[in-house]
Amino acid sequence: MPQGQLAVSPATMAFGNVIVGTNSQMQGTLTASGASVTVTSDTLNGAAFALSGLPSYPIVIPAGQNVQFTMTFTPPATGAASGSVSFTSTASNTPTIEFLTDTGSKNAHIPLTMFYVDINEMSSFRLQVPYSGFRGWDSPDGHWPGITETANGQSCDPYTAPNVATHPAYDPLNSCYNWTTFNTMMANIKTAGVNNVMYTMSRSPIWAVNLADDPQGLMGEGCNYYDAATWQAGDPRDAPGQCLLPSDLNADGSGTDQTWRDWVTALATEVNNSVWLQTHPHVQYWEPWNEFERDTLIDDPGSAQSSFEGTYAELLRIVEDTRCIIKGQGVVHNYPAPEDVSPCNQAGFVTTGIDPNSLITTPSGYAGTSGTLDTYDETLANFLYCDQNPKLDNGATSTCTWKGLNWGSNSVDIINWHGTEATDPEFKYSVSWPATFSVIHKSDLETKPLMCGECGVHPNVTWTVDTYDEAAYIPRFMALQFSAGFTFNNWYEYDSDPGGFVDPSTQVLLHPVSDAWTQTYAWLNGAIPDNKPFCSANGTVWNCPFTESSGGRAELVWDSRYGPGGTTAPADCSAASDPLICGSTAYQVPATYSQDWIDIMGTVHAYESTVTIGAVPILVEGKNGMK
Repeated sequence: MPQGQLAVSPATMAFGNVIVGTNSQMQGTLTASGASVTVTSDTLNGAAFALSGLPSYPIVIPAGQNVQFTMTFTPPATGAASGSVSFTSTASNTPTIEFLTDTGSKNAHIPLTMFYVDINEMSSFRLQVPYSGFRGWDSPDGHWPGITETANGQSCDPYTAPNVATHPAYDPLNSCYNWTTFNTMMANIKTAGVNNVMYTMSRSPIWAVNLADDPQGLMGEGCNYYDAATWQAGDPRDAPGQCLLPSDLNADGSGTDQTWRDWVTALATEVNNSVWLQTHPHVQYWEPWNEFERDTLIDDPGSAQSSFEGTYAELLRIVEDTRCIIKGQGVVHNYPAPEDVSPCNQAGFVTTGIDPNSLITTPSGYAGTSGTLDTYDETLANFLYCDQNPKLDNGATSTCTWKGLNWGSNSVDIINWHGTEATDPEFKYSVSWPATFSVIHKSDLETKPLMCGECGVHPNVTWTVDTYDEAAYIPRFMALQFSAGFTFNNWYEYDSDPGGFVDPSTQVLLHPVSDAWTQTYAWLNGAIPDNKPFCSANGTVWNCPFTESSGGRAELVWDSRYGPGGTTAPADCSAASDPLICGSTAYQVPATYSQDWIDIMGTVHAYESTVTIGAVPILVEGKNGMK
């Protein structure tokens, strides 16, 4: 029987400069040739590196096929680092070795994770702008209710009429899961060349909850995701109760939580199957719940509908259960009984450690915008540390009991906010984010990556008057997000109206907003900023100097006095004599950037010693090696 060979690519994985306190990821591929190869183990050398994305060993790779994996470099200090990963297999050339090189630095490249996108409609595929990752959320049949209860008549329980308060338990690994639409969505992402995604695991399907437990007394109809008309028409994806937690979880965090555990186990098992991973992206980031601060028990959603109805203890429990199942790490509080603490291997799980190198984010919610602490800022801090005077969420008591113990912080790898609400990018950078960060412990800010799981211009009414305003917003926001310390940004949304890149009804690209995203991606992806923070201001003129991924010198520059939020006309860029500049400031171009300048549409202009700048950023460029 012929013996196959195993090839790894790239042979040397060079991460380049990566900022200390962040990480960078690259994709590798194992390919079998000649005959089928079984990979039995790996050996990783280099403490700063982590391997993820592979299914459990042994991995059988048929001849001519491949599997992909992810390497993550997290520099512990500045300076060069190296390592290797070797794969032991049945191949004739075993072990197969990939070499790893990189440098930890104070100034590192802007990572691909800054350019994730969200979509609202499956019809938006394939996306017409560049993007590096994807967040699976809000797409019909791509979330929990859609996967288990679909509009085509399939359902996980026998109910046929609305207004049924309870439903029987079921086996989550049985055939009632319908992965078809979810898998199609993920396959489209992989086809576009995207290898990593983020997935949000909420909402709850109606069969999993008891509507009579709704703390609002509304039988689950106060939830943001409830649609009376479509629910009454028979579509279970718009049912009440999606903001409630499954009925086998108690307010104090005790209970089996088996329904949630089964859902997480089924999903994580599906997406980490070795065959699945050949044609679908790796789910690298797991978000347990979307916008938990809109909850009448732990916060006041005000005029907004709720998106979560539960206690702090319940929220902690689903995050800890998720961490055990997916990563095989941590402990579970209030299991098997209230006040008990069980390590993962003693907490009643059927399966743990499905993908140990994936990352768990905090449940998300909106960050404050005014420069003073928002209630979500405080509820997030309470989830992490219980140190911001948590509300009484369980009658006369609070279930947030881990002040000084940091149980929430211990259960997550990434701090995750949403930040699409109003305010100018400069105000958000200079005032809003610092206020938000003030309640996050320094140790978390220094060791955990910062994520904006929903950030963009939607639904900011000030900046969506016309697409020229939106075009001005995109590069300013993205540059300042990185300056603020974020290494992950998910743009919300590709197909929203307003704030998206396409007309959602026709899928026709919107100009110049789609061009602004494309140019921002081209300019900043892989760029190495000169300074930390990346951008600085001289009055209202902002400068962000960097080395391009090609090695050339460049600087992003704009004047924030013009456009929405500015003090000088035009207030809206469509009214400017040149809406692609939207201003009239004469800018003396530093000698370093004597090659050309580029506008937001990607048009290259000849070098001028003085250029006109405004609300819409331009890029001035120098030659490779110029200082």
